Amino acid sequence: MEMPTIRLPRSVKTFIKGSVIAILILLMLIPTAFISNLIDERAARQREVAAEVGSKWASSQTLSGPFLYIPFKHVSADAQGKLIEELQYFWILPENLEVTGTIHHQVRTRSIFKVLLYQAELHNKGNFIVHIPKDVDPQTIQWPEIRICYGLSDFKGIEERMIIRFNETDNELSPGLPKQDLANTGLSAAVALNIEDIGKNISFESGARIKGSEKLHFIPLSGNSSFSLASDWPSPSFDGNVLPSDRSLSDSGFTARWIF
Repeated sequence: MEMPTIRLPRSVKTFIKGSVIAILILLMLIPTAFISNLIDERAARQREVAAEVGSKWASSQTLSGPFLYIPFKHVSADAQGKLIEELQYFWILPENLEVTGTIHHQVRTRSIFKVLLYQAELHNKGNFIVHIPKDVDPQTIQWPEIRICYGLSDFKGIEERMIIRFNETDNELSPGLPKQDLANTGLSAAVALNIEDIGKNISFESGARIKGSEKLHFIPLSGNSSFSLASDWPSPSFDGNVLPSDRSLSDSGFTARWIF
């Protein structure tokens, strides 16, 4: 005796096939979710380890400068015609800046996580041209209070005294900025300028031994900037707004140059 044959409508077959496929997809999403959570957890732990090591060594560094802080007295009248004197300021950025440096790396291991540390030896040189805005009277400038400033994000990374030679005079930089417009943290020093220096070309030169972790960034605050770096780190990631104009990578390290 033959068994009866049940024929399902095409729509029912399609529904069953779709349901089976949907169930299989959901089953495959379960391990994917576990893997995704594991990746997120490992990434968060990597950031924690990097922050912990950086807190004892030095965190990622962002360098900018040098730049000149120029304070002056501004006199204005209020609604009653009373004269009010207040201290204002402006910045002078370098006309030219050339930065060269070498970077030596080391890798610290914490469990399965690795943190990249570095020590950089930098040399800066360039020049300022002392231009005064047309609406500022040179006689109102507080010449003894002019400071040269250098932006640095983590003071723990300073490995030796920072000396800048400005207008043929050595000046030691100390922590603190007069204003935070161009950098939140940094160093500064009083420099000798006077009204006779207006329009002059004044050179500067400085060296710096800086350490940090993971990243090293530069902010090019000058009319013309050139950065040339060499390192023994074989796999750099150039993540700034501008890629190097010239670069060379090998198993023994890299060289790179940026021009702005």
